Formats: sequence, C-alpha cells, structure tokens
Amino acid sequence: MRRTELIDSTWPVLRLVDVRVAEFHIVVALATIKDGLRSLKKLVVQPPASFALSLPGMEEGIIKENKQILLRFKRGLEKLIPTARRSALGL
Repeated sequence: MRRTELIDSTWPVLRLVDVRVAEFHIVVALATIKDGLRSLKKLVVQPPASFALSLPGMEEGIIKENKQILLRFKRGLEKLIPTARRSALGL
C-alpha cells in the first residue's frame, strides 16, 4: 500500500517529509555528479592505455562532452535547492 493511500497527503508534516526525501535524492545526485567530474579530471591527467587503443583521438571529445553534460545537470539540480539550504546540507 502506498503512503498516499494510508494517510491524507494534505498534512503539512507529510509535505515536509516529501520535500526532505526529494532533497535527499538531489543531494545524492549532486554527490554522484561531483564524483563523476573528479573521475573525468583524472582521465584527462592520466588516461588509461586502453582508452587510446579503443578510441584513438576521440577520448578528449568524449571526456569534454561528458563533463558538459554533468555540469548541465549540476546547474539544474542546484537551482532546485536554495543556496542557504545547500549550505546547511554541506554542499
């Protein structure tokens, strides 16, 4: 049974819980993006040998494109949580 079937979702406490759950998922997504950007930075500094063999000359473009996608997601997600709340959450 879903939560909305058990309790009326118009209760202010439940709305607050829903917001906090959503914030949690956004924070996890932002942490994942941060890890992804860190991994891409490592690939630029020291690319694995298999990269050059399987994708000769294409690795820089792929890394740049992935970085742009992650940064776009990061900017979008950061807009969903106000700056003061992000600071409180340690972001």
